Amino acid sequence: MQNALLFLSLPIYLAAPAAAQNYDHPLLTPEAAQLIAQIRAENPSWSSEQILAELEIADLSDADGLPEKKVRRVQRSPIPGHTGSRKPELPTRILGPVIERWLMTNTVPLRPVTLWLRIHPEMADGPTFHQYLRELMVDGTQLLEYDIPFLRQSHRAARVALGQFAMTSLRQYAVELGATVLDEVPARGLFKVRLPAHKLRALLNHHDLFQAHRATRMEEDAGEGYTVDGPWVDGRELENLLQTTQFYDEGIYGHPIERIAIVEPAGDIVKEDHQGLASLFGSSRFINCGDSGFGCDFAQPVTGGSHSTASASVALGNITFGQDPAITTDLEQRQRSGVARENGGIGLSDSNVSFLESQVLQHNVYVLSHSASNYSIDELCEGEDAISCTFNYLYEEGVASFNSAGNRGHADTNDCKVGSPGSAIGVYSVGAYKVNLDDEEVVYDGSSRGGTSTEGKGRTVVGGMAPSRFEYPYPHYRWPLDTSLLPYEYGTDWDNLPGPPNAYARTSSAAPALAGSASLFRHWYTHNVSRSIDDPGRLYTAMMLMSDRTTELGKSVNYFDGVWGAGKLRLRKLNNAGLDGPAWWRCGEICVDDGTNVFLNLPPLSGDEDVIKAVIWWYDRRHEWGMPGVDDIDLTLQLQSGSNWFDVLVSESSDNRERIHYTAPGAGTYRLKIRGESVTTSFEGCWLNSMRVYYSYLIEDSDREAWEGLQEVRPE
Repeated sequence: MQNALLFLSLPIYLAAPAAAQNYDHPLLTPEAAQLIAQIRAENPSWSSEQILAELEIADLSDADGLPEKKVRRVQRSPIPGHTGSRKPELPTRILGPVIERWLMTNTVPLRPVTLWLRIHPEMADGPTFHQYLRELMVDGTQLLEYDIPFLRQSHRAARVALGQFAMTSLRQYAVELGATVLDEVPARGLFKVRLPAHKLRALLNHHDLFQAHRATRMEEDAGEGYTVDGPWVDGRELENLLQTTQFYDEGIYGHPIERIAIVEPAGDIVKEDHQGLASLFGSSRFINCGDSGFGCDFAQPVTGGSHSTASASVALGNITFGQDPAITTDLEQRQRSGVARENGGIGLSDSNVSFLESQVLQHNVYVLSHSASNYSIDELCEGEDAISCTFNYLYEEGVASFNSAGNRGHADTNDCKVGSPGSAIGVYSVGAYKVNLDDEEVVYDGSSRGGTSTEGKGRTVVGGMAPSRFEYPYPHYRWPLDTSLLPYEYGTDWDNLPGPPNAYARTSSAAPALAGSASLFRHWYTHNVSRSIDDPGRLYTAMMLMSDRTTELGKSVNYFDGVWGAGKLRLRKLNNAGLDGPAWWRCGEICVDDGTNVFLNLPPLSGDEDVIKAVIWWYDRRHEWGMPGVDDIDLTLQLQSGSNWFDVLVSESSDNRERIHYTAPGAGTYRLKIRGESVTTSFEGCWLNSMRVYYSYLIEDSDREAWEGLQEVRPE
């Protein structure tokens, strides 16, 4: 708590808490404010963290769609026979595999080495942005929606200041040894240096050093010999696979004032001036920032990189408003459009991470797409390297990152193939599926396997799947006609070879498809429910709930798959208009203590309902600190019989997510039990030995009667 208190005392926070008894908050119901005041009065010495640990904050909305928060006490009970957990010991030092090999063989390169260095994480650690907002809310601070971007910037500045101070000793020592500082992420206690090789041992002996990894570049996720056969998928087919048409019909196209970050390796610049990135009014919705410290621009280059431009077009391309006068029919316009069709976009490079993280937050980014990775620095999918740590920091500042899982295959069931930063715990790693000649949705042969029984530290790693092999990713003028003598204006000259362009394929195309879907869903949620979906933990959980449970063995009822993750995404509108009644749903978060059961009571069921499904997910920041796994939390569906409760379906694994899917539940009273089997963290805003767990559940009918207008919405 010492560092957390130091962090909260920094003067850079300009929003001062209201008086101790003032809980007249615009996002709280009067009942919620009264309950907070009551708990404060009963326990005057309690901190806001302790109060939050006793509450559940759930989403509601009034008739006008304005956000409202309801707070209630959570029913808790100890686990019988639970003896508690001991706080795990952190490793004293984490060295990347290349550095360990140098030291063991007593050989280092003759030339200078480039390393990422990190101080001990607790020296620069602080609350996440959404932990900070919860503290302000409970303390009675008045917050309005337009305050959030400013608070985001001030929160980052506070963490940067804390990190810069904590890094001072190690950084100065490295410079004294002859190192040149090349890059840094102060909020994570990270910096990159180029150092004379013979000084390496001296540097590694510094008392503040916690991690050292060799610095390498990200690489576009090439196919490594795998091909994607079968038909191409165009934008209209993408609508059907992702179920986005229902959002467009409601006028939801993606938020124009929010930007999806398209992050690519150095030098791959998006072609800003092509028609698919134009707004309704003709101006570009996209800006390029690259990796330069000189800022961002609307330069509209004549040529752009094929990989980056295709990613941008899949995520947010659109000509359905007539941006391209040569394409006039509705079908052709939809065929040549992407997912979040009115979102803004920003192009950034992963080669300058300090500039990357600063621009992401400065430009109000909530969703990031990254179609590149590096497998050589994390062959065990442990998510501890510097780039993984940086993307985890972005998660903590409210950014949901969707990263291609890579194209290294999944044939070996014991070999995790997801590269960094897809292996980071705060990243949603995206695999790819294809539509074959029989119109079946099958896994792409090269989609990388996630966690296994021996790799991935107990996590499945892959978040979910999206389609691949897109036919019309962006305008290409060199080849005016395709083999059918039709205008071929939206291909990509993928391999820079003579001949017509190829489709944009593999997991590189799946990541922006899922990122665009997440941004589209965010637009709908913030418009119809609340801004609580700004928390990436809630967004990830909702995305997993809306996925179809496909696995290598069929359909899962209580686990996630190492190749498919949560399955193929099928977007839903989580309200009365988008669900098949009788239906209920909720997205929320809750604190789960070690040795404690937390119960979420479901509404009584009549017997007309066809399915109960639920997902929980949690972020354990210690995962990147060398911990062997994550806190152990289980999920159970229970049915009441008389005065007793019986387990109906149990999900228990070593993963940081659990799911249940129960069909034909029948009439009765059900509840979800979330069990803190072994919880040792004190870093997630829930006080001691308590984890913040995000949950989503959905109960609905599945008959899709004609009058409901849901025929095009799959049950999953």
